[in-house]
Amino acid sequence: MDITTKAMLVSLTIKAWSGAKIDKRVGQDVAAREGADNDAGHYSKKLVAKDALAEIKAISGEARTKHYEYTLPWSQDGARILPSAMHAKYAADMRGLQDRFELAVKGFMNDYEGQILLAQRRLGGMFVEADYPDPRDIAGKFSWDINVMPIPSGNDFRVSLSQDMTTAIRQDIEAKTGKAVQDATRSLFERVSKTISHMAESLEDYGEVIENGKIKKINPFRDSVVGNIQELVDLLPALNITGDSTLTTVTEEIKNKLLARTAEELRSMPVVRKEVAQHARKVLEDMEGYV
Repeated sequence: MDITTKAMLVSLTIKAWSGAKIDKRVGQDVAAREGADNDAGHYSKKLVAKDALAEIKAISGEARTKHYEYTLPWSQDGARILPSAMHAKYAADMRGLQDRFELAVKGFMNDYEGQILLAQRRLGGMFVEADYPDPRDIAGKFSWDINVMPIPSGNDFRVSLSQDMTTAIRQDIEAKTGKAVQDATRSLFERVSKTISHMAESLEDYGEVIENGKIKKINPFRDSVVGNIQELVDLLPALNITGDSTLTTVTEEIKNKLLARTAEELRSMPVVRKEVAQHARKVLEDMEGYV
Protein backbone atom coordinates (compact mmCIF):
# COMPACT_ATOMS: atom_id res chain seq x y z
CA MET A 1 0.00 0.00 0.00
CA ASP A 2 1.33 3.43 -0.98
CA ILE A 3 0.72 5.39 2.20
CA THR A 4 1.80 8.64 0.54
CA THR A 5 -1.53 8.76 -1.34
CA LYS A 6 -3.65 8.15 1.75
CA ALA A 7 -2.15 10.53 4.28
CA MET A 8 0.02 13.58 4.81
CA LEU A 9 2.13 15.07 7.58
CA VAL A 10 0.87 18.00 9.60
CA SER A 11 2.46 19.99 12.40
CA LEU A 12 0.79 22.42 14.78
CA THR A 13 2.83 25.14 16.47
CA ILE A 14 1.15 27.48 18.93
CA LYS A 15 3.15 30.10 20.79
CA ALA A 16 1.85 32.33 23.55
CA TRP A 17 3.41 34.72 26.02
CA SER A 18 3.60 32.99 29.39
CA GLY A 19 2.88 36.08 31.46
CA ALA A 20 5.30 34.82 34.10
CA LYS A 21 8.89 35.53 35.05
CA ILE A 22 11.43 34.18 37.53
CA ASP A 23 12.30 36.89 40.07
CA LYS A 24 15.87 36.15 41.14
CA ARG A 25 15.90 38.91 43.74
CA VAL A 26 12.87 37.55 45.58
CA GLY A 27 14.29 34.03 45.36
CA GLN A 28 17.58 35.16 46.86
CA ASP A 29 15.74 37.07 49.62
CA VAL A 30 13.79 33.94 50.56
CA ALA A 31 16.93 31.80 50.48
CA ALA A 32 18.78 34.29 52.71
CA ARG A 33 15.88 34.46 55.15
CA GLU A 34 15.72 30.66 55.38
CA GLY A 35 19.48 30.18 55.48
CA ALA A 36 19.45 28.28 52.17
CA ASP A 37 21.69 28.38 49.11
CA ASN A 38 20.70 30.82 46.38
CA ASP A 39 20.01 27.93 44.00
CA ALA A 40 17.75 26.09 46.46
CA GLY A 41 14.63 27.28 44.67
CA HIS A 42 13.09 30.06 42.64
CA TYR A 43 10.12 32.38 42.73
CA SER A 44 7.94 32.73 39.65
CA LYS A 45 5.73 35.81 39.60
CA LYS A 46 2.62 36.23 37.49
CA LEU A 47 2.97 39.43 35.50
CA VAL A 48 -0.73 39.69 34.68
CA ALA A 49 -3.92 38.64 36.44
CA LYS A 50 -4.65 34.90 36.47
CA ASP A 51 -7.62 35.15 34.11
CA ALA A 52 -5.93 37.48 31.61
CA LEU A 53 -4.42 34.62 29.60
CA ALA A 54 -6.82 31.86 30.68
CA GLU A 55 -8.89 31.80 27.48
CA ILE A 56 -5.83 31.77 25.24
CA LYS A 57 -4.35 28.87 27.19
CA ALA A 58 -7.65 26.96 27.15
CA ILE A 59 -8.03 27.31 23.38
CA SER A 60 -4.40 26.28 22.84
CA GLY A 61 -4.96 23.17 24.94
CA GLU A 62 -8.18 22.35 23.09
CA ALA A 63 -6.37 22.71 19.74
CA ARG A 64 -3.53 20.40 20.75
CA THR A 65 -6.02 17.80 22.00
CA LYS A 66 -7.96 17.99 18.73
CA HIS A 67 -4.72 17.81 16.73
CA TYR A 68 -3.70 14.59 18.50
CA GLU A 69 -7.21 13.15 18.22
CA TYR A 70 -7.27 13.47 14.43
CA THR A 71 -3.68 12.39 13.78
CA LEU A 72 -1.22 9.56 14.35
CA PRO A 73 2.41 9.81 15.51
CA TRP A 74 5.28 10.34 13.08
CA SER A 75 8.93 9.95 13.92
CA GLN A 76 10.37 13.30 12.84
CA ASP A 77 10.22 17.01 13.67
CA GLY A 78 7.03 16.90 15.74
CA ALA A 79 4.88 16.29 12.65
CA ARG A 80 2.02 13.79 12.80
CA ILE A 81 0.19 11.71 10.20
CA LEU A 82 -3.13 13.13 9.05
CA PRO A 83 -5.27 10.73 6.96
CA SER A 84 -6.48 12.33 3.74
CA ALA A 85 -10.04 11.33 4.64
CA MET A 86 -9.73 13.41 7.82
CA HIS A 87 -8.26 16.54 6.24
CA ALA A 88 -11.48 18.46 5.58
CA LYS A 89 -12.80 17.99 9.12
CA TYR A 90 -9.38 18.68 10.63
CA ALA A 91 -9.00 21.87 8.62
CA ALA A 92 -12.49 23.11 9.51
CA ASP A 93 -12.11 22.42 13.24
CA MET A 94 -8.64 23.93 13.43
CA ARG A 95 -9.75 27.00 11.47
CA GLY A 96 -12.52 27.57 14.00
CA LEU A 97 -10.09 27.19 16.89
CA GLN A 98 -7.61 29.54 15.24
CA ASP A 99 -10.32 32.19 14.85
CA ARG A 100 -11.13 31.88 18.55
CA PHE A 101 -7.43 32.02 19.43
CA GLU A 102 -6.84 35.18 17.41
CA LEU A 103 -9.93 36.82 18.89
CA ALA A 104 -8.75 35.99 22.42
CA VAL A 105 -5.27 37.34 21.64
CA LYS A 106 -6.80 40.56 20.31
CA GLY A 107 -8.81 40.90 23.51
CA PHE A 108 -5.70 40.43 25.61
CA MET A 109 -3.75 42.98 23.59
CA ASN A 110 -6.55 45.53 24.04
CA ASP A 111 -6.35 44.96 27.80
CA TYR A 112 -2.55 44.67 27.98
CA GLU A 113 -1.69 48.19 29.14
CA GLY A 114 -4.47 47.99 31.70
CA GLN A 115 -2.95 44.75 32.99
CA ILE A 116 0.39 46.50 33.45
CA LEU A 117 -1.26 49.23 35.53
CA LEU A 118 -3.09 46.58 37.56
CA ALA A 119 0.18 44.71 38.13
CA GLN A 120 1.72 47.70 39.85
CA ARG A 121 -0.80 47.19 42.64
CA ARG A 122 -0.84 43.39 42.48
CA LEU A 123 2.91 42.88 42.63
CA GLY A 124 3.87 45.73 44.89
CA GLY A 125 7.63 45.82 45.33
CA MET A 126 8.04 42.95 42.86
CA PHE A 127 6.77 45.07 39.95
CA VAL A 128 9.49 45.73 37.39
CA GLU A 129 8.42 47.63 34.28
CA ALA A 130 11.20 46.04 32.21
CA ASP A 131 9.55 42.62 32.67
CA TYR A 132 6.84 43.62 30.22
CA PRO A 133 7.29 43.60 26.44
CA ASP A 134 6.56 46.89 24.73
CA PRO A 135 2.84 47.11 23.84
CA ARG A 136 3.89 47.43 20.19
CA ASP A 137 5.69 44.08 20.43
CA ILE A 138 3.27 41.97 22.48
CA ALA A 139 1.40 40.70 19.41
CA GLY A 140 4.61 39.03 18.25
CA LYS A 141 4.58 36.86 21.36
CA PHE A 142 1.58 34.94 20.01
CA SER A 143 1.46 32.80 16.88
CA TRP A 144 -0.47 29.91 15.33
CA ASP A 145 0.99 27.87 12.51
CA ILE A 146 -0.16 24.68 10.78
CA ASN A 147 2.26 23.16 8.29
CA VAL A 148 1.16 20.41 5.89
CA MET A 149 3.75 18.28 4.10
CA PRO A 150 3.72 15.12 1.98
CA ILE A 151 4.90 11.86 3.51
CA PRO A 152 8.41 11.25 2.14
CA SER A 153 8.87 8.68 -0.58
CA GLY A 154 12.06 7.13 -1.85
CA ASN A 155 10.93 7.98 -5.38
CA ASP A 156 11.19 11.67 -4.55
CA PHE A 157 14.92 11.43 -3.95
CA ARG A 158 16.84 12.72 -6.95
CA VAL A 159 20.44 13.88 -6.72
CA SER A 160 23.65 13.31 -8.66
CA LEU A 161 25.05 10.27 -6.85
CA SER A 162 26.06 6.83 -7.97
CA GLN A 163 23.28 4.33 -8.63
CA ASP A 164 24.26 2.25 -5.60
CA MET A 165 24.24 5.23 -3.24
CA THR A 166 20.94 6.53 -4.60
CA THR A 167 19.34 3.10 -4.21
CA ALA A 168 20.62 2.77 -0.64
CA ILE A 169 19.26 6.19 0.33
CA ARG A 170 15.89 5.44 -1.24
CA GLN A 171 15.68 2.13 0.58
CA ASP A 172 16.53 3.88 3.85
CA ILE A 173 13.75 6.44 3.31
CA GLU A 174 11.23 3.71 2.53
CA ALA A 175 12.31 1.66 5.56
CA LYS A 176 11.96 4.63 7.91
CA THR A 177 8.59 5.54 6.45
CA GLY A 178 7.41 1.95 6.80
CA LYS A 179 8.50 1.80 10.43
CA ALA A 180 6.80 5.11 11.18
CA VAL A 181 3.54 3.80 9.72
CA GLN A 182 3.83 0.59 11.77
CA ASP A 183 4.43 2.66 14.91
CA ALA A 184 1.42 4.82 14.04
CA THR A 185 -0.81 1.75 13.69
CA ARG A 186 0.47 0.39 17.00
CA SER A 187 -0.27 3.75 18.61
CA LEU A 188 -3.82 3.59 17.27
CA PHE A 189 -4.32 0.12 18.77
CA GLU A 190 -3.04 1.52 22.08
CA ARG A 191 -5.50 4.40 21.89
CA VAL A 192 -8.36 1.96 21.31
CA SER A 193 -7.15 -0.31 24.10
CA LYS A 194 -6.90 2.54 26.61
CA THR A 195 -10.40 3.80 25.85
CA ILE A 196 -11.98 0.35 26.05
CA SER A 197 -10.05 -0.53 29.22
CA HIS A 198 -11.47 2.58 30.87
CA MET A 199 -14.97 1.53 29.85
CA ALA A 200 -14.52 -2.03 31.14
CA GLU A 201 -13.15 -0.83 34.48
CA SER A 202 -15.91 1.75 34.87
CA LEU A 203 -18.64 -0.82 34.26
CA GLU A 204 -17.02 -3.43 36.51
CA ASP A 205 -16.46 -1.00 39.41
CA TYR A 206 -19.95 0.53 39.35
CA GLY A 207 -22.48 -0.62 41.90
CA GLU A 208 -25.43 0.41 44.04
CA VAL A 209 -26.28 -0.27 47.69
CA ILE A 210 -29.22 0.67 49.88
CA GLU A 211 -28.38 2.91 52.84
CA ASN A 212 -31.06 4.34 55.08
CA GLY A 213 -33.66 3.46 52.51
CA LYS A 214 -31.87 5.34 49.74
CA ILE A 215 -29.86 4.11 46.78
CA LYS A 216 -26.17 4.98 47.07
CA LYS A 217 -24.04 4.71 43.92
CA ILE A 218 -20.55 3.25 44.20
CA ASN A 219 -17.90 4.40 41.70
CA PRO A 220 -20.41 6.17 39.43
CA PHE A 221 -19.37 6.79 35.82
CA ARG A 222 -20.26 9.60 33.45
CA ASP A 223 -21.97 9.46 30.07
CA SER A 224 -18.53 10.18 28.54
CA VAL A 225 -17.57 6.54 29.14
CA VAL A 226 -19.87 5.68 26.22
CA GLY A 227 -19.41 9.00 24.44
CA ASN A 228 -15.64 8.57 24.20
CA ILE A 229 -16.10 5.14 22.63
CA GLN A 230 -18.53 6.60 20.08
CA GLU A 231 -16.13 9.42 19.18
CA LEU A 232 -13.30 6.94 18.71
CA VAL A 233 -15.38 4.64 16.50
CA ASP A 234 -16.33 7.61 14.33
CA LEU A 235 -12.64 8.36 13.76
CA LEU A 236 -11.28 4.83 13.35
CA PRO A 237 -12.18 4.21 9.69
CA ALA A 238 -10.21 7.29 8.62
CA LEU A 239 -7.35 6.73 11.07
CA ASN A 240 -6.90 3.14 9.87
CA ILE A 241 -4.67 4.33 7.03
CA THR A 242 -3.17 0.89 6.39
CA GLY A 243 -6.56 -0.80 6.13
CA ASP A 244 -5.60 -3.15 8.96
CA SER A 245 -8.18 -5.97 8.94
CA THR A 246 -7.94 -6.60 12.69
CA LEU A 247 -8.64 -2.97 13.43
CA THR A 248 -11.59 -3.06 11.04
CA THR A 249 -12.98 -6.11 12.84
CA VAL A 250 -12.43 -4.51 16.24
CA THR A 251 -14.27 -1.40 15.07
CA GLU A 252 -17.31 -3.48 14.09
CA GLU A 253 -17.21 -5.36 17.41
CA ILE A 254 -17.18 -2.08 19.30
CA LYS A 255 -20.15 -0.76 17.30
CA ASN A 256 -22.20 -3.92 17.76
CA LYS A 257 -21.26 -4.93 21.30
CA LEU A 258 -20.18 -1.83 23.23
CA LEU A 259 -22.42 0.87 21.76
CA ALA A 260 -25.73 -0.98 21.76
CA ARG A 261 -26.76 0.63 25.07
CA THR A 262 -26.75 4.17 26.45
CA ALA A 263 -24.81 5.13 29.55
CA GLU A 264 -28.06 5.46 31.51
CA GLU A 265 -29.13 1.96 30.47
CA LEU A 266 -25.77 0.59 31.57
CA ARG A 267 -26.19 2.23 34.96
CA SER A 268 -29.74 1.00 35.48
CA MET A 269 -29.43 -2.57 34.10
CA PRO A 270 -26.87 -4.67 36.06
CA VAL A 271 -27.13 -7.72 33.78
CA VAL A 272 -26.59 -5.65 30.64
CA ARG A 273 -23.76 -3.73 32.32
CA LYS A 274 -21.99 -6.98 33.16
CA GLU A 275 -22.50 -8.31 29.64
CA VAL A 276 -21.07 -5.19 27.98
CA ALA A 277 -18.09 -5.23 30.36
CA GLN A 278 -17.41 -8.83 29.30
CA HIS A 279 -17.63 -7.85 25.63
CA ALA A 280 -15.12 -5.05 26.31
CA ARG A 281 -12.71 -7.52 27.89
CA LYS A 282 -13.12 -9.81 24.88
CA VAL A 283 -12.22 -6.99 22.49
CA LEU A 284 -9.14 -6.26 24.59
CA GLU A 285 -8.13 -9.93 24.39
CA ASP A 286 -8.46 -9.84 20.61
CA MET A 287 -6.00 -6.94 20.49
CA GLU A 288 -3.42 -8.38 22.88
CA GLY A 289 -0.90 -9.18 20.16
CA TYR A 290 -1.14 -5.67 18.68
CA VAL A 291 -0.64 -3.51 21.79
